[in-house]
Amino acid sequence: MEYGGLPIAQGGKPMDEVEMPIVIPIYHLGMEDILRLFPDNSSPIFPKLGMPLTIVFGEPIEFGSLMQEYKDGKIDEVEARVKMTERVFDALEELKRVALRLQKEQAELAEKDRIAKGRWWWIQPAGWGW
Repeated sequence: MEYGGLPIAQGGKPMDEVEMPIVIPIYHLGMEDILRLFPDNSSPIFPKLGMPLTIVFGEPIEFGSLMQEYKDGKIDEVEARVKMTERVFDALEELKRVALRLQKEQAELAEKDRIAKGRWWWIQPAGWGW
């Protein structure tokens, strides 16, 4: 079944045979609170609504220069794979910092909004002449 991704077996292919992938790093924060997995690897049927969720997409990671170094023989296959993995982890670490900052800013804005509107802001007697 072809779904656009590399089959799992291609992870061990020689790097000469693999096409250049486009890697877009994605980091999400808060998903574990919305649909928590239990120790027996089961999860609840319904997700928790109203929980904060932050999803951050990064810039595509470029591996062209690294692949060129590998093809020129400057680095071996293991070193090239290690450098690729480091680039991905560095991008994910940066996205984690951005996601934490964004979630903190959003929580502060939500708290200010809650204080400004009052505790029961969603209950507004409309149309009853009050």
